[in-house]
Amino acid sequence: MNRHIALTSPRRTQGLTLIELMIALVILGILTAIAYPSYSEYVRKGKRSVAKSALLDAANRQEQFFFNNRAYTTTMSGAGSLGFASSPAYFGSDGASLSGSSGAIYQVDAIINTAACGGAPCFKLTATPLNEQAGDSCGNFSLNSANMRTPATGCW
Repeated sequence: MNRHIALTSPRRTQGLTLIELMIALVILGILTAIAYPSYSEYVRKGKRSVAKSALLDAANRQEQFFFNNRAYTTTMSGAGSLGFASSPAYFGSDGASLSGSSGAIYQVDAIINTAACGGAPCFKLTATPLNEQAGDSCGNFSLNSANMRTPATGCW
């Protein structure tokens, strides 16, 4: 009598069980919850360059305007202005000046404050974050005619 006894277990069907799939989804959810805020902040940090370049461009235009007219201006577009597409000036994520706030990530305004400069003409430019950039931890950027920049630490 020759009997063969099978010592192997019955063959398991291949595939994922519901429990294995749920464990994988939980792990994926945890990784996403950790990575997404970090990624969002990284993207916002990259878009800060739009505010910086817009302020530096506007400051250069202010100085040229002062050279030509012996005064600074608060007008960003139109006649007697800095030559941007709108007033206030809006900038998209590619750094281009936009004609409206739709799709803009920064709004740039200019003020003239001679009292802050001891009676001498001076200006202050402010870039305010908009839309998806509004949650940026640096907040508003500003640059004045004395080249003082805010926020001073970590953002410029």
